Amino acid sequence: MQPEWLVGIVAERSPELIAGMLAVLGTGAAYVPLDPEAPAMRLAEITARLDAVLAPAPLATRFTARTVIPLDDASTESSDGRHVPHAPHHPAYVMFTSGSTGAPKGVIVERGQLAASTAARAAYYGEAPSSFLLLSSPAVDSSVAGIYWTLCTGGTLVLPPPHGEQDIDALARLIERAGVTHMLLVPSLYLTLLEHADARRLRSLRCVIVAGEACPPRVVRLHAERLPGVHLHNEYGPTEATVWATADELTRDVSAPVTIGRPVPGARVYILDEQLQLVPPGTPGEICIGGAFVARGYLGAPEETAVRFVTDPFVAGERIYRTGDRGRFLEDGRIEFLGRVDEQIKVRGFRVEPGEIERALRDCPGVRDAAVALAQSVTPSGVDELTSELLELPDTERERLLAAVETWP
Repeated sequence: MQPEWLVGIVAERSPELIAGMLAVLGTGAAYVPLDPEAPAMRLAEITARLDAVLAPAPLATRFTARTVIPLDDASTESSDGRHVPHAPHHPAYVMFTSGSTGAPKGVIVERGQLAASTAARAAYYGEAPSSFLLLSSPAVDSSVAGIYWTLCTGGTLVLPPPHGEQDIDALARLIERAGVTHMLLVPSLYLTLLEHADARRLRSLRCVIVAGEACPPRVVRLHAERLPGVHLHNEYGPTEATVWATADELTRDVSAPVTIGRPVPGARVYILDEQLQLVPPGTPGEICIGGAFVARGYLGAPEETAVRFVTDPFVAGERIYRTGDRGRFLEDGRIEFLGRVDEQIKVRGFRVEPGEIERALRDCPGVRDAAVALAQSVTPSGVDELTSELLELPDTERERLLAAVETWP
C-alpha cells in the first residue's frame, strides 16, 4: 500500500475495525469505512472504486476491488518496520455519503485536515476524554471525532456491541461499568437515554456532545434536570469540513435559544448570499466554511467538487465549502441553524439525498418513475415538547394560536 491508495474496511464497531484503520494509515494509504449491513449493491458500487478491501474472511468473496485482504491479516501490511513516506496533503480517509446524483459520494479528507480537526478538540474542550463511548457508526464521520480525540490523548475507547444503542438499559449499564466520561450522539438518542435510563448509572459522565441533527430545547431542559453537573455541547459541521466547524455549550438557562454556536479553533464560518457576499447579522444566508478543516473534495467528481468547494472571497489562496445549510448570526456572534437550501435530509445523523432513493426505486421492476419527500411526524416526546412550549406563551398569544388552529382545513 502507498499514499493515495484507498482501502475499504468492512466491519462493525470492534477492536479489529480500529486496528485495521490504524494499520492502513500506517502504510501511508487512506481507509474507507463501510457498514457491512449496507445494501450489497451500494457496497459493490463503492468497493469497485477502491484499491483494496479489508473484510472478515466470510465476506471477502463479495467484493471486487483489486485486492481483498482478510481483516485479521491487516496488521501484516505494515509489520516489516519500513517507514512509508506520507505528507499532510495525502488522504487519511474517504467517507461515503448519500449523493444528490443518485450515486454514493466519497468525501476525501487529508491527513493534515484530520490532524487540525483533532487538535481543535483539545483547544476547544480542554479536558481530554478518559473514557469515550463510541456510539457513531464507523461509516459516519462523527465516529472520527471520538476515535482520534481519545486515542491521541491516551484515553480509553469504549465500543458497544452491534446495535447496542437500541437497548437503553444496557447502554446505561455500559456507561456505568466502563466509567464513560465523554460521548457523542444524535440528540434524538440522547433524549431517549435521558427519558428512560436510570440517571444514577450516568454519574461518570462529564461531557456529552450532541450532533448530526437539530437539537430540540427539550433535550437541554431534561439534561439540566437529570445531569446538572455535566457539560452539554452542540456541534455542527458537515463531512466536507472534517466533522465539525462550530460548537456551543448549551446553557442551563432553558429560555436561551439552542444554537450551533461559534466557529471552533481553526475554522472560519461565513453567512453568504447567492453572490457569495456577506449578509448582515440577523439576515439568513448560506453557511459557508473555510479554514484548516475543509476537505480535498469529492472522489472522482471534479465538477461537483468545483461547485461546492470554491475560492474563499475573503482570504487569498484559500477555499470555502458551501454547505447548502441556511443560518444567521445572532447579536452575540452565535449562529442559528435554519435548515437546508435544497432537499437533503438527515435521518438519525445520516445524510440522505432523496435523489439516491429515487434512483433505487426507478431500478425496481415495474416502476416507471418515483419521487421521494419527507413525511413529518410528531412523536410522543414531540407532543410533550410542543405542549410545554405552548403553555409557556402569554395567554393572549396562546389564545391567538389556538384560534388560528381551529381555522385550518
